[in-house]
Amino acid sequence: MSTENIQAFLEKAAQDPLLNEKIKGIIGGAPESGATELAHLAAESGIAFSADEFLAYVDERTLEDAELSEVAGGGMAYNHDPNKVRDGDKFINFFKNWF
Repeated sequence: MSTENIQAFLEKAAQDPLLNEKIKGIIGGAPESGATELAHLAAESGIAFSADEFLAYVDERTLEDAELSEVAGGGMAYNHDPNKVRDGDKFINFFKNWF
């Protein structure tokens, strides 16, 4: 996976207001098309990664509510439905605190 390239792109976007605005316009869509658009945007910026690599990156770094409560409270989560968080939610939540 191109984790380093994705991190480099996110760091570049954090420093570049125009790039940041373009990303804001992308994140409201479906995760697959948004990831494809982000990969194209990154390529235009000279940084290469695929949409699938980006979605895997987001998935690896997005904790679900039950996981967060386990970390925050030190307890064990009960009645966790693994299908509760949709991929689109993960994609949007990944950027939630960015802006």
